[in-house]
Amino acid sequence: MRNSVEMARLMDRLGSPHLVRGSDVETALALTAPGSVGPGGLMIAGGPGAGKSALARRVLERLHSDGWAVAVLAGRWYPVDLFAAAAKALDAWAGDFPQRGDASEILDGGAPHCAKFQTIQELLKQAPFALLFDDFDRNLGSEGYLDPGFAEAFDRLCGSAGRGRMLVTSRVAPPPSAATDRLRPLRLTPADETVGAELAASLPYLSTLDSTTRQRVAAVVAGHPRSLQLVDAWLGAARVDPAERLAAVLSHTASPSGAALLELVMAELSAAQREMLLQTALATFPLTARDVAVACDASDPSLEQRQSPERAAVDAAAEGMARLAELGLVKAWTDTDGDTVVLADRWVAEGLAPHQGEQLAARHERALNMHYAETHSDRRTYDDYVAVTRHLAAVDGMGDLTKFTLDLTKYREGDYSAMALLGEVIPTVPAGNGHYLPLRERQITTLIRGGYMTAAREAGKRTLRAVTGWAATHPQRDEARFCLGAAHNLYGVALLHGGDLAAAEPIFTATVEIYHELGAEHPTSFEAQRRLGYALEHLGEVYLGLNRPQDEDILYKTLAECVFVRTQLFEADPSPDTALMAGPSMQRLADLAERTGDHDNARSLLRTRLAMVEAIAQAYPDDEDLAEELAAARDRLATLTAAPAGE
Repeated sequence: MRNSVEMARLMDRLGSPHLVRGSDVETALALTAPGSVGPGGLMIAGGPGAGKSALARRVLERLHSDGWAVAVLAGRWYPVDLFAAAAKALDAWAGDFPQRGDASEILDGGAPHCAKFQTIQELLKQAPFALLFDDFDRNLGSEGYLDPGFAEAFDRLCGSAGRGRMLVTSRVAPPPSAATDRLRPLRLTPADETVGAELAASLPYLSTLDSTTRQRVAAVVAGHPRSLQLVDAWLGAARVDPAERLAAVLSHTASPSGAALLELVMAELSAAQREMLLQTALATFPLTARDVAVACDASDPSLEQRQSPERAAVDAAAEGMARLAELGLVKAWTDTDGDTVVLADRWVAEGLAPHQGEQLAARHERALNMHYAETHSDRRTYDDYVAVTRHLAAVDGMGDLTKFTLDLTKYREGDYSAMALLGEVIPTVPAGNGHYLPLRERQITTLIRGGYMTAAREAGKRTLRAVTGWAATHPQRDEARFCLGAAHNLYGVALLHGGDLAAAEPIFTATVEIYHELGAEHPTSFEAQRRLGYALEHLGEVYLGLNRPQDEDILYKTLAECVFVRTQLFEADPSPDTALMAGPSMQRLADLAERTGDHDNARSLLRTRLAMVEAIAQAYPDDEDLAEELAAARDRLATLTAAPAGE
């Protein structure tokens, strides 16, 4: 019983099971059959409202009846929701496999995100586990994937599918890759009037009409499945004789867009219901009646002063949302906490966009306030934080958006939620924004620490491309070059960590040239010299890794200049930071001198390093990093000094 209840909750988020042709169901099941050779899953493509989600629902229902665990992630990629969906799928699953207990414990507990993600990969490899990404194309943009981290994560999931299957619904196909090529394509072709009439015969109200009338209704909506569902719900929800409504539908000329039908339905809404509908249409996460009541409160208090709604307001919101669900304008279901939640599906939300009018920004502000208030309550979820960023982006609140994102992702490198949030926010931030490069640096660092090297490289490439375009027209030349140098450095770091040293070499060479130029024009600029030191250090790492005989002279020159620059910085500002930058540079150059037989120079460098660190460590006796550097300097010098002469 519990399994069927959980399955019903899961399926209620998807389209009506009646909006699907039987032939499409059979084709989809054949393409995902366990006995089929080599597929990772199924890509269901089609236009808006074509019944993609409904078809996916039918496939998942069949797989579930055959003993599969099924999970759904809707819209933009969000790891916390993915982990929760997989955990619920296992919890509701009647089947078993050898690692089920361990997998449930990892997904339900406080394990690191990397462990949770790997567990889902193992489920796809070993278990009858189906994972649906519904409305997948929300993750795509003009550059392909909006979030390069998701691109790599999705490839990993598709590549893992063995016993399990990946399912995707999307208006457009994702960029091709070896992993996504394992998804077998099924494109839903537009339904004609005959097919539309067949679909209408399976819908609750339209099935009660004679075949000729159904054929006429199908002609009006051009066989469009989602328009048929809206008409059926509207006619079935009539509280008086629906004949007048039916006549209104039949009076329209053929149109698959549904715009005229939406206006018919909206015309009978009260002002409060209309406002609830338009407010809900902006949501990307399910809303409770309490959420709707707060978001529809037009008193507009400040973020910190959102008032809890009165019971009457919550009851009114619940009643209004129930009516909207009855009319087919929103989806309603019971979540795992037992609360009724609602969400406007994408087709409806897009159809309502022209009706938002001049109040659009105010509705986003109220939704923002509602979610922001939730982040300060014991009801908060990470979805509230994501919703805040989405509504901020919608009202072009760049200053608040970028600061909020940086604050939220601080100290979370390697956290998949931080990775996804950065991947969502950054495409909305222009390259000239003062927080653009710090956000990109945070993103690339997070991707690297999470082991997403391909994504880090793509993020670095996009950073350099965006900043190069911005710098070309920026009137302040020095600012543009500083930013351009930083963008080169970020891309180079991503390439370096990914092991692509050959590609990193020209990037870091260009970085050094930029900071050489800035340093020559501004010889007293501490920042130009500091950045030059890092660029030289990275270029030296590249040459060391390439280990090419022809690079020996330039390697020595690069490391020696790095030591010179950082020694000057230390002399200009003796501090733990400058000492910790200079010390390892001297060590690296000393190692090279030792390797080439120049032991005297190696010892001289190590003695200088030790003297510098000892002096600054005395001034900062409680600095643990300095203490560690001091111990390393002493050990390394002792080791070299103890070596027999000439070695």
